[in-house]
Amino acid sequence: MSSLANFLYLLLSVGGFFLVSSIIRAQLNTYRLRHIPTVGPSSFLKTSFGSAEFVNHAREIIQEGYDKSPSLNISFTLYLNTDSTLFMQTDYTMGKPIRINLYHFDVFKTTLTRNISARFSDVRDEIVAACAEEIPATEELELQTGFWLVFLCKLNIEFAGDVFKAAVIITLFPDFLPPIVGTIVSPLERTLRRAMGHLGPITQDRMNDYDQYDGDWPDKPNDLITWLLDENPQGEYLTFRDLIMRVLEINLAAIHPTSMLYTNSLFQLAIQPPEVVAALRGEIESDRYQDASNLKFKPSRFTDMRSKDGEGIKHHMFTPSPDYLSFGTGKHACCFLSVNSIKSLFSHTLLTSDVKLEGDKKEIPEPVWFGRDTGPNRTAKISFRNRKF
Repeated sequence: MSSLANFLYLLLSVGGFFLVSSIIRAQLNTYRLRHIPTVGPSSFLKTSFGSAEFVNHAREIIQEGYDKSPSLNISFTLYLNTDSTLFMQTDYTMGKPIRINLYHFDVFKTTLTRNISARFSDVRDEIVAACAEEIPATEELELQTGFWLVFLCKLNIEFAGDVFKAAVIITLFPDFLPPIVGTIVSPLERTLRRAMGHLGPITQDRMNDYDQYDGDWPDKPNDLITWLLDENPQGEYLTFRDLIMRVLEINLAAIHPTSMLYTNSLFQLAIQPPEVVAALRGEIESDRYQDASNLKFKPSRFTDMRSKDGEGIKHHMFTPSPDYLSFGTGKHACCFLSVNSIKSLFSHTLLTSDVKLEGDKKEIPEPVWFGRDTGPNRTAKISFRNRKF
């Protein structure tokens, strides 16, 4: 028997051994846990199909599990991996430098936040221009479909969606396949090519100026590229490509909470009676408490809370707590840019438009589910018209 044949025989034997061992181990685990009510496939070969099914039908699967034993005191636990590297598959979706050196986080939490007021006029201009483009002025109610995310740059929108989709797909595969699958489904390279067409010249010029003037020169621009350079002037990952990627990553972090909170608030606005809309126009409160409880919408809920003794600095839209997690909590909470964007956009909508759901419906459109997560309905239709004074 030739050496090649011996090698193939050995390879097949080892592979067969590990396959049989995996099947036996999976069957033993199934046997040990058979007394626990479960839903979905439990066999070794079908669990991957069950994972894919959970992505599109998580709500139904959890409900099915509850319905099996509704009289029992059952608690549900969803595995939440706190390692963002695994959850977002960062190495494949955004690149290893984003994971290894997180200096852009400091920019987001400090410099960017301190400059919100200085750059607010730019945000305001973008809001006015985007609303004028996406919601043409009309004297009659005119339907708009899928309003969420329209006010943001298309490249950022696509990148944000593609990153999360790619991360979900990669996590469905066994541990040894992500390097292959990640290369295929990652949006990183194609997004960078497009972004370089928009940001390439200005980024390169800024880096050249930074080197020429040692980081300080007259009329130095006060923008995100400069802030990144200031935070990491001689950093290990200070490259043209890396700067553009971090600009995209910061936009990605801001897109989803801003878009979903604004859209949910817009749905609420569309079903409110005139007196509530009038109150909101006087005192803009664009966020709402939304969970699985039966709390009803109350426009002055947080204002009333703050009126109590010792509560004046609490219950703000930018104040995270265990009961308010729109922007996370603890050291990871970062909400100031999003809060300003949402309030500005919502205020502009309130002051310029009358808003109704299609057919003047009085119920919030059903949310969409993706795995264990939920988001605003992206096909619901909202009617806009110029505000009548």
